[in-house]
Amino acid sequence: MTHKLPPKLKPGRQSASNLRILVFSFFPAFSPPKSGGELRLYHLYRELSRFHEVILLSSSHMGVEEQVIRHNQRFIERRIPKGNAFAQAWAELSPHGSGGDLSGPSVGLAGRESDALHLAYLEEYSKVDIIIHDSPFTINYDIFAGVDSIPRVYNSYNCEAELYKKIHPGNNSKKIHDIVFNLEQKMLNLSNLILYCSGDDLDIFRIMKGDVFPPSLFVPNGSTVQKQSPPETREGPIRNAVFIGSAHHPNVVAAQIIVESIAPAAPNVNFHVIGNCLSEGVYPPNVFRHGMVSNSDKDKLLHKADIALNPMTSGSGSNLKIFEFFQHSLPVISTQLGVRGIHVQDGTHFIKAEVDNF
Repeated sequence: MTHKLPPKLKPGRQSASNLRILVFSFFPAFSPPKSGGELRLYHLYRELSRFHEVILLSSSHMGVEEQVIRHNQRFIERRIPKGNAFAQAWAELSPHGSGGDLSGPSVGLAGRESDALHLAYLEEYSKVDIIIHDSPFTINYDIFAGVDSIPRVYNSYNCEAELYKKIHPGNNSKKIHDIVFNLEQKMLNLSNLILYCSGDDLDIFRIMKGDVFPPSLFVPNGSTVQKQSPPETREGPIRNAVFIGSAHHPNVVAAQIIVESIAPAAPNVNFHVIGNCLSEGVYPPNVFRHGMVSNSDKDKLLHKADIALNPMTSGSGSNLKIFEFFQHSLPVISTQLGVRGIHVQDGTHFIKAEVDNF
């Protein structure tokens, strides 16, 4: 695919106020958010839109019309339907998958061919001052990256190259690993600024980049504090434990650890699992699969819990569920990996336990 550069490359504004920011995301900014990624995507750009104009180009479902969502007066999202190139990429990668999600790499691979997301980019390009990618999977849609003077920012949620090795650990998954690595390396090479939420990710990025590393900025995950009712008195034995997780592979693994190892060892405790991390099925009598619930129902479950669990053994970035637990004044037992990227201390803010001694 070839495109001609605009006759005059945009030099960018001298002032940093009231910029027009173009953002790429391989998933939409659903509101209310239902996962950690959606929380970061929606809230970060809602806050940025207090000071700047934000145009978000997100990759939506196949077979639908483009949707324009006005989150507020200065935060507009264009949800662009996936096309045939995505379906072809999915079919190409599926034989190499190990059961985990393929949507990100498939979006990245689909960027080799012109589609609706490219056209949306071209419609917005001449009006923007800065371009932000919330994953490496959208870099192939940024046609003029590396040849114009518009700054690019990689707002990383994870080190995707490392994450996808864990999401697809099979021996036949090297094709997926290589695609994700190459996309992320390209993203790093074309970025003027790297945002990261875990120091471990930054260390890997430096190795991946190899030569001169661009400026980087720690942008940790967090939570907007909501007023909560005082927690119920938590005295006596623990009766109710809670875990929250989307269908993201590391959450699925953690939920299985609760079902297979932790719950059988604590038959007098009820384990409440919220989110799509557990599929429908038959579970031990003290495991309650709630699936996706409304925010009000989630708050009720958290309010009644005695303790929160986070037995994460894989993943990257940081876990936003920790902030929800803190917000509800819940004691938290977590692996060290489960609190990566969050400034907490064992014995003060949480209780550290690895899976074998949960």
